[in-house]
Amino acid sequence: MSVRTPATEMVAGQAAGPVRSEVASEPVSVPRAVASEWIKFRTFRSSWAILAAAVVAVISIGLIVACDTRHVTPSIDPEDLAQSSTMQGFLLAQLLIGSLGVLVVSSEDSTGMIRSTFAAVPRRLPTVWAKALVFVTVVGVTMTVAVVVAFLSSQGLLSHYRTGYSLTDSGVPGWSSALPCI
Repeated sequence: MSVRTPATEMVAGQAAGPVRSEVASEPVSVPRAVASEWIKFRTFRSSWAILAAAVVAVISIGLIVACDTRHVTPSIDPEDLAQSSTMQGFLLAQLLIGSLGVLVVSSEDSTGMIRSTFAAVPRRLPTVWAKALVFVTVVGVTMTVAVVVAFLSSQGLLSHYRTGYSLTDSGVPGWSSALPCI
């Protein structure tokens, strides 16, 4: 009994019959492209390192500002007493998130893996949308949590020394309009 494979079906230069592919192909879709981009994002170690550095920057700079402004003295700038003063870590986090965006878009170009990506997803638009969706989702969720933790921890530190702010205070940026019923 002989086993028929595509390689053994060639007899004297002619095919013995139709050659079937055992690989099931499915149509390209944005959800499949998103799944592919998520795998690439989560397996690239430097993307998590940059994201962690942005989180650490937001939280640690918020705590440093809170520690520096815990005692109200005439030498403190009025901006340092504002509700959003402990959110100054976002300046460094913006640079880190920008470099993460560059890394997400260009990491495949440096290794040549972009060719296999475009072989799997021949149209470029689903790939671009998938990269953007994965990036915005991961960064949005992570940095929202980081900002809330930074605000609450820095205001908790300040509350031991002077009156701090709450998320529901009317002057806290973004929260007063988002939480009108509280």
